[in-house]
Amino acid sequence: MKTGPKAKGWSHGQAARLAGDTAGNTMMMMAAAMLPIIGMAGSAFDMGRAYMVKSRLQQACDAGALAGRRALTAADFDDDTAAKKEANSFFHANFPAGSFGVSNITFTPKGTVDSNSLNDGQVTATATATVPMTLMKVFDVPTLTMTAVCDARLELANTDVMFVLDVTGSMDQTLPGGTGKKIAGLRTAVVDFYKILDGAASKSSRLRFGFVPYSSGVNVGKLLLDLNPAYLADKWSYQTRDRWWDSTSYNEPNTTTTSWQTTSSTTSGWEDVVNQYNKSTCQDLDGDTDTNYENQATTQTGETVVDNVKTTVYKETRTRVRKEYDTNWSGGKCTVKVRTTRSEQERSVTVVLTPDYTWKYASIERDTDQYKQFVSGVVNRIGNGYTNKASAQWSGCVEERTTVPEPEFEFGNGAIKPKGASSKPEGLRDLEIDAKPGADNNTRWGPAWREMIFARTPGTIEEFDDDNHNQPGTACPRAAKRLATMTQGEVQTYVDSLSPTGSTYHDLGILWGTRMMSLEGVFGPDHTVAPNGRDTNRHIVFMTDGIMEPSYSTYSMYGYEYVDQRVSGGTPSNSDLANRHHSRFLAICAAAKAKGITVWAVAYGLTVTPQLQACADPGKSFTAANDAELKAKFQLIASKIAELRISK
Repeated sequence: MKTGPKAKGWSHGQAARLAGDTAGNTMMMMAAAMLPIIGMAGSAFDMGRAYMVKSRLQQACDAGALAGRRALTAADFDDDTAAKKEANSFFHANFPAGSFGVSNITFTPKGTVDSNSLNDGQVTATATATVPMTLMKVFDVPTLTMTAVCDARLELANTDVMFVLDVTGSMDQTLPGGTGKKIAGLRTAVVDFYKILDGAASKSSRLRFGFVPYSSGVNVGKLLLDLNPAYLADKWSYQTRDRWWDSTSYNEPNTTTTSWQTTSSTTSGWEDVVNQYNKSTCQDLDGDTDTNYENQATTQTGETVVDNVKTTVYKETRTRVRKEYDTNWSGGKCTVKVRTTRSEQERSVTVVLTPDYTWKYASIERDTDQYKQFVSGVVNRIGNGYTNKASAQWSGCVEERTTVPEPEFEFGNGAIKPKGASSKPEGLRDLEIDAKPGADNNTRWGPAWREMIFARTPGTIEEFDDDNHNQPGTACPRAAKRLATMTQGEVQTYVDSLSPTGSTYHDLGILWGTRMMSLEGVFGPDHTVAPNGRDTNRHIVFMTDGIMEPSYSTYSMYGYEYVDQRVSGGTPSNSDLANRHHSRFLAICAAAKAKGITVWAVAYGLTVTPQLQACADPGKSFTAANDAELKAKFQLIASKIAELRISK
């Protein structure tokens, strides 16, 4: 049998001796076989630990990235010290120093910024850790470096956001220590809010915004007119005035007389006149004239009555007789010649009798069919002076439907009703979120007509007075905007148009915000299924800088409370009105949440009131002490609406 070449360093004799020594041969072979077995076992042990480190490192990286993105309030994550601190804190809490005996732990979060978005939706982080090897050291592998990469981003589902914004007069003020007016801070906060959601929106998701600016009124008239003109009344009763007359009494006549006009004239020749004048009289008479009037008469030529004003025209006639004298004194006697001119004359006399009017102050029905169309109308003759006409064009604010003057309301079984009542009263239509107007005028809204409103003594049905009574204060904010997809420029233009005015009625804002977000009701057509076929999340972001502050002397969406008393039901006080409007506010908030609308509330420049906290969903009410905090809170809300997701 052939044999192969000899192994280097081995002699034939050595091989023979080894083959003969069976005990030593076995031990050497076992020792040689253990080396790969130890390597395999060590690798399995060390790699198992490395896998555990890798898994925990990835979890910690994800937690840190999520925390950093959630805390982000600055335009650039890399400039947001608080967000970076939050990210690091969460990472190290999930991967403490010394875990698994690792060393050289690093965590590096960073952000990316889009030029058209506050944040492009991502915080990226890289985490590393050095894992010591135990048995793998035998094979000259003392350590392994594990790396985890993670991204946290905002993902936006189909989302509708309705901003219900307090634009009362106090928004024109500057907070202590601030540099600009509050309305400017609100504008910035809203635009930043938009940037966050727009940056988180995918191409397939639908993102829409709407606006309800409110004060003592809400400007929804054009929205209702566009939906259906029949939603607005063609006739509406206002606390106003009409001039009143007993049909017989007149003021002092106003007489206008024209100048005499000559219609014809004749002049005679010179005639001698027998006289016995002395020299002095004769000389004085020379060149003199003498005028007399004959045949004077007055006849009525016409009479008209327009708007109770009686105008009578008369014609007066007469004959004017003018004599001219030519005298001469000679021979001790006076010679007198006379020439006579006879002129027929007439003139016109106009006598105007105006009625002795007074004002009748009462609830009076007016035609509104043209006024509600935004046609420049005529406010009858309510101007001072009884005959003055005041031109007016509708601003777009409305008066609410009928209500009942109960002190407290509550939401239950799908409806708002007086607290403790078993059913909703027939006249309670203003707090119906979804009811559409019908043929009954009480189910419709009336156009607010501020030029029409006048005060009178509370409790009186009508009042007669010569005085020009006061007109109440009122305010009509910027027109509300229905839900729509909007560009950043469109949002900026809208918020720039907001102008602070009026007093604070929170219930008016939340009422119309809820109506516009409801899937049913007059704005139901706005809530079609999104193109991607998925559900839509609905949010109301309610912002105010003040407490509920209604006034009985204000002409609001509930009319002129001083006289109408629709909310108070009697002689009102402002404190009682505030309590009543608070109750309505909370009932409407409950109705909104029952419809699946998430309600967020932000108190700007004041502490969150119990009512605001109760209105919002749990954990969704915030205080913003200044402009910077308002911006941060709006960004926080936007980030929470745009759900955080781990992308890798």
